[in-house]
Amino acid sequence: MQATPDLRLCLRSDAAGLARLTRTVSFVTPMKRLRILLAATAVALCGCASIGGRGDSRFYPSVYPGVQNHIYYFAHREENDMPSLWWLGIIDFPFSAALDTALLPWDVPYWAFQPRACTNSASQ
Repeated sequence: MQATPDLRLCLRSDAAGLARLTRTVSFVTPMKRLRILLAATAVALCGCASIGGRGDSRFYPSVYPGVQNHIYYFAHREENDMPSLWWLGIIDFPFSAALDTALLPWDVPYWAFQPRACTNSASQ
């Protein structure tokens, strides 16, 4: 199926202030616009727990902070600031896991070289 071009006439002014009548041709159909909008929304909203987990000292620095964030708030719903939206975590969980996996090369060295308090009694 071939898209028919959408012809539009636009009135634009140039640098000298003269108005010009220009023609624009758009090959984007309304269905393609909807797909682009849905894809952009999905990309913008995916991995919210990964970003939020990196700002929470309970989950970061460590590996997979977004997944840890989801698991913590699934187990402790009373501590969630929006308990009625817990179902969004189910949708976001795979996206957070994917984003955490993509950021793993950054997280592992950052986590491994963080100074931590020594808990080993033999090293004191």
